[in-house]
Amino acid sequence: MSEDFNPYLRSAIWEVVEKQLASNTPPKTRQTYGRLLYEGRSKNDSKELIARVVVAEIFEILSLREPSNHERLHRR
Repeated sequence: MSEDFNPYLRSAIWEVVEKQLASNTPPKTRQTYGRLLYEGRSKNDSKELIARVVVAEIFEILSLREPSNHERLHRR
């Protein structure tokens, strides 16, 4: 997320990523994080990439006015 991104929103998104990793919910988040680390990305970069997927999912939820969809999320 760029530096001009809303800092409060950035913090909230980062918290979502941290909670997903800590709770292993959904498991695909931790698997993806592990894969990104294995590929040589830093912890911060890996979380940043996951945060971008979270943002895209939030956008879809708001745009479509539908609940979160794990299948859609996993395709990202």
